[in-house]
Amino acid sequence: LFTPQESEDWEEQTTGNYSGVGLQITLLNEAVTVTAVFRGFPAREAGIIVGDVIVGVNDTNASEWSTSMAADSIRGPVGTEVSVSIQRSGYEEPLEFDITRAEVHVPAVEFGILENEIGYVILDRVARGAAEEMGEALDDLADARGLIIDLRRNPGGFLD
Repeated sequence: LFTPQESEDWEEQTTGNYSGVGLQITLLNEAVTVTAVFRGFPAREAGIIVGDVIVGVNDTNASEWSTSMAADSIRGPVGTEVSVSIQRSGYEEPLEFDITRAEVHVPAVEFGILENEIGYVILDRVARGAAEEMGEALDDLADARGLIIDLRRNPGGFLD
């Protein structure tokens, strides 16, 4: 049996779905730093970019938080607002963003074409929907001269 929080965490890990703003963060140089901003989600629309450092959430100083503390504070029910303070390179004062949370889907598959017409596919995790995403990527890359499938960040997962 799972607690409600464990059940929610399990759902996110196996589907890539959660309620938030569409950011990926990590701790760099002891600061919670944005490492990805997902297309089509509120954080990107608000103007947050990779490299931004989260220094506050909802008027609370976040400069000494862990990534899990920041993630827990930024996530919340769909349709609710979160205020995020960002320190950005080139700006003296923090930038303030009021962002409305949404249902976020983090794709399991990223893909594209390199300059030499070689396709690449990055499979971040084996999760529900990953097979369909992989199929769509391979269909889109059907005319590539070759294909690289990158599993380096993939911790594994569950298959049906």
